[in-house]
Amino acid sequence: MGSFHYHAICRKQSKHNNRYFGGLAVLIKDKLKPYIKILNNTNPDYQWVLLQKNYFGFTEDLYICLVYFPPSCSAYTQRLDQDILDCIENDISKFQKQGKILLCGDFNARVSSEPDFIANDSSKFIPVNTDYTIDKELLTRKNQDKVLDTRGKDLLDLCISNQLRFLNGRVLGDMFGTYTCHTPNGSSTVDYVILSESILDQILYFKVSDFIPTLSDTHCKLEWEILATYKQENLFQDKNTHPLSPNFRWDDDSANNFLMALGSADIQTQLHNLNNKTTHNSQISVDDTCQELSNIIHLAALQIFKKTKNKQ
Repeated sequence: MGSFHYHAICRKQSKHNNRYFGGLAVLIKDKLKPYIKILNNTNPDYQWVLLQKNYFGFTEDLYICLVYFPPSCSAYTQRLDQDILDCIENDISKFQKQGKILLCGDFNARVSSEPDFIANDSSKFIPVNTDYTIDKELLTRKNQDKVLDTRGKDLLDLCISNQLRFLNGRVLGDMFGTYTCHTPNGSSTVDYVILSESILDQILYFKVSDFIPTLSDTHCKLEWEILATYKQENLFQDKNTHPLSPNFRWDDDSANNFLMALGSADIQTQLHNLNNKTTHNSQISVDDTCQELSNIIHLAALQIFKKTKNKQ
């Protein structure tokens, strides 16, 4: 999988026992780090990350918000000065002017199968000089969780106001709205991926993975794939490589002739010397030995074969 850059977002230490409770973590593959920016953060319950359009082949930059929204009944939430959804919406209004939006994480909100768009939307009665984008008529979203709570209503209002749409229960891989959270009291859907309506067709799949107790106490992993056209850099550009051997003409007698060339006194002496050579357990020593063997085989081929001409 390669190496990763790790970025942690921690809440303040508890005054009671100086421990950290809750937080977020972002893992970015090292080779992608130059093209992904961790934006300045003012809240420990969410983190914005920017994917640059030029590298990933997007038409616009993609702003991803990683979210952990504590339960509304928790003491931590009760002490907050501002509602987390309000803070996120303020950021959305700013970033939407610069790119597309994707929200993901644990919202502790239950939205049932209520619509996240305006049905039968129309601009017929909108003044001509008003820039208004009509909501698309989308497939009805499925959800195994039939509960709609207060925070779920607020989350749906945020989606409708900003033309954001749920992936859960709507795209390939999760057409039935699988539960994302399992506790002794029952199952629910509280973890979501939500994104700008205009890039919904760029999602290749979305999946709620099976519950793994060693990965989380109650939550399932969410995974999805978005269409990108970036090109990976040459993984071998910093390594010493050797030019390809030239092509040789091959006919029915070539196999026997080549065996005879390998059995010649000169070639056998070189193979014997190579066999007696000590190869150390290092990359340089192994590469040198391989190159010597390649040179011997190449020399034998030169004795009997004719090179093919390069095509113009």
